[in-house]
Amino acid sequence: GKIQIDPMITHTMPLEDINKGFELMHKGESIRGVVVY
Repeated sequence: GKIQIDPMITHTMPLEDINKGFELMHKGESIRGVVVY
């Protein structure tokens, strides 16, 4: 079967905010983040 990952995306952020993405991940506030560059 296939796994739907799009519903798991919790945050989308620009490359400039990559550090914020890591911070959210370490706090457990982000399941899957997408960085747009």
